[in-house]
Amino acid sequence: MVVGRDFIGSVFMISGCAMGAGCLAMPMLAAGPNFIFSAIFLTLVAVFSYLLASVSLEIFLLYRNEVNISTVVKNSFGGAGLIATALVNGALMYSLLSVYMTGGADLLHKTIFPLINFHTSEQMALMVFLIIFLLIFVKGANLVIRSNKLIFYIKLISFLVAVFIGMIFLSKKLVDLKVSDLRYIPHALPIFLGALWFHFIIPIIARLNNYDRKRCHRVFKVGLLLPLILYILWLSVILSLVPRFGNGHTFFELLSKHQSAGTMISYAMSSNIPSIMKISLNVFSNIALLTSFLTVGLSTYDYIRDTFRIKQAGFGIIGNLLITMVPPAIFALFFPSGFIFILQQATILLMVTNIIVLACLVKEYKRLVNKPNKLLIYGLFVGLLALIITQLLDNFGFLSSFGIS
Repeated sequence: MVVGRDFIGSVFMISGCAMGAGCLAMPMLAAGPNFIFSAIFLTLVAVFSYLLASVSLEIFLLYRNEVNISTVVKNSFGGAGLIATALVNGALMYSLLSVYMTGGADLLHKTIFPLINFHTSEQMALMVFLIIFLLIFVKGANLVIRSNKLIFYIKLISFLVAVFIGMIFLSKKLVDLKVSDLRYIPHALPIFLGALWFHFIIPIIARLNNYDRKRCHRVFKVGLLLPLILYILWLSVILSLVPRFGNGHTFFELLSKHQSAGTMISYAMSSNIPSIMKISLNVFSNIALLTSFLTVGLSTYDYIRDTFRIKQAGFGIIGNLLITMVPPAIFALFFPSGFIFILQQATILLMVTNIIVLACLVKEYKRLVNKPNKLLIYGLFVGLLALIITQLLDNFGFLSSFGIS
């Protein structure tokens, strides 16, 4: 089989989506069930994500060049469905922007500012983050888009350096198995799916691969396998550098005090590890959030521009930017340590978008060229609803959370 550039590019798109903010959140949620249980359930979630992508693909193969989800929803459910989808997408974009602002400011505060001996509040760190990266957003967005592959390689290389050097420091406690630790798995599952979620780019992957079903399925498999392997390695390293229990910096201390992902990275960097690994951890964590912030920011900016028909000149650009950035910035300002919580709520919205796609699939079932098994479709429905309910139960404190309950 000849592997073309479009195939490799599609695989990188999936892997690039996966290796973002979820990478920073995952160890904090995997600390409870520990490494072995986390690796097992992360693999099961990857299978679920693959099945969800393979089934969802069929609706986009039906519409082919009319691949915008808004078009699909409008044709299936009319104007009411289109409005509901727009509200979900808007809330999702704002929540993700708030996540990346919160996480980016936290990383500046915990990992970058200490290097230059600059001490300030978390709120001021957010203002610095916004000033710096809004300038990049305005002036350098096109450069970021054109350099996307280069940025991905920097992110991947820094990640690989940190992970493979980290193999030297693996702890024997990683293989500790306690059945009682399984009670922490439900708390982690929604984020596990969010970390392996790429489904909004399925229409693009279908187009790049000439709407070839088998080829798209291979892209999904390889594209998910790469981040799955890297995530398992990442968990093994971070759970070794920052122990669950004991003296000093531990996950139990971190979670019981409601500390952030930035604190986790600073704990890992404070371990007795080589300087190159510390630099790699710093580069990866900051670039992962920066690229996520710019990508979602650009998407939200364009979505608002198109929705409100804002002219891109003078005050139109400034107004567009304010509508895009001010609401999530206000939320991030009042919840400076809310990285994990906001990410969990964003994951609910991600799953709602999948439910919308599956609903369109059922509505258009008779028109599909290749009809997925209906039991599989309904099984995916149930799985998504179960994960949403799980997250809602967690929001109200009904689930066991390591370090807290």
